[in-house]
Amino acid sequence: MSQRIAEAAYPLADYCLKNGKHFAVLTISYREIYAMLRVFGPRIVTQIHLRVVEVLRQELPSHCFVVAAQGGLVLLMQDVNREEAFQLAIRLESILCGSFRIDGFDYGVNFIFSTGEFPGHTTGTDISIAEFHRLFTLYEDENYELYKDTGTRVFSITKERFESLSRVHELDRLMRNDFAAGRFVMHYQPRVELTTGKIVGAEALMRWDSSKDGMISPGVFIPIAEKNGFIHTLTPHAVRSVARDVGRFCAAFGQDFTVGANLSGICIRSPNIVPIIKECLDEFGAPRGSLEIEITESQLIDQRRFVMDRLEELREAGVATALDDFGTGFSSLHVLTHIPLDYLKLDRSFVSLLSDDPTGKHAAIARSISEMGKACGLQVIAEGMETETEVRALIEKVGCPLGQGFFFARPMPLEDFLALPECLPTASKH
Repeated sequence: MSQRIAEAAYPLADYCLKNGKHFAVLTISYREIYAMLRVFGPRIVTQIHLRVVEVLRQELPSHCFVVAAQGGLVLLMQDVNREEAFQLAIRLESILCGSFRIDGFDYGVNFIFSTGEFPGHTTGTDISIAEFHRLFTLYEDENYELYKDTGTRVFSITKERFESLSRVHELDRLMRNDFAAGRFVMHYQPRVELTTGKIVGAEALMRWDSSKDGMISPGVFIPIAEKNGFIHTLTPHAVRSVARDVGRFCAAFGQDFTVGANLSGICIRSPNIVPIIKECLDEFGAPRGSLEIEITESQLIDQRRFVMDRLEELREAGVATALDDFGTGFSSLHVLTHIPLDYLKLDRSFVSLLSDDPTGKHAAIARSISEMGKACGLQVIAEGMETETEVRALIEKVGCPLGQGFFFARPMPLEDFLALPECLPTASKH
């Protein structure tokens, strides 16, 4: 919390808690305004700000503190509730958002308004003002993303949303403590030749054994880590763990064994990611091609320039590359022929349809993708098979050589994996 906000908020919060009162919070985000600095310069932005200040002088209630913060303005309004703050935000939106005429030119202006109440029904009386501020900052960040997606500019926090933010904030803190305690570990799921069941590789999957809640799904903690930046700590840990384990895999299953690991879209943008991977591989003497980095089709579409650069660098470093979730986005054969890839992963959404339609159009689509990958010189891996029907269809109708899924084995710790036989039962052996 900034010094300016603290000087206004702490005494007001203390007064309200002692006297059973409340105050409303209304923030006016200047993110869109600050973006204008690069185009129009500080003088125009200053003129816009002065117009905002003039409007606030006319519209704000008494007993209102206005604090200039890093991202805009923070309004603290004593004895104003959440609904009244929301109505004020709507009124300010109608006045401030639109066109500002300065020096004979019109400038399009947008602000994002976020409202809440302290302590109020949303938070209860046991939350500190510092904690409230941290959660409100998360709330503002989410609102800005919603604004970009939907165009909505005025937000009023609900009890459910505040509880969700509290949970995210709690997981954030717990994540860092548990990481220091060594509670983030790698599990591995076997990758097999579908016709023989021979184990030829694995996919590395991070697991968080929370000290409070037990196992927490990567679908829960990875988005949080991407948002709070902790992904830049988790990723080197994961890569180092895989590089360390590769030697034992190769000793047990052969020198051609490959371990795949997913790379977050956040990390793709980092210029440090490839040097980190190279350093880990060199540290443990991992053979070239034993590590495979997977990127998703959506990453390829959204961040093509970054992805292309990183894939080229990875290939030069002796790291195999794979395109995950193929067929779920808008990639094309052009993509497969112009980016440096070794593997193409057939998404689970295609595989799951083979149980109900092992010989029809879904199998034909999956076969087309498989043949397209092979024609481009890629090894094709089917993901997520759970039934014998799916495996048999992949062998007989799709012609897919490799696969992984619960039909063969669930992800497991390294020692359990090393205890597996060389070949697992497959559909052709039942």
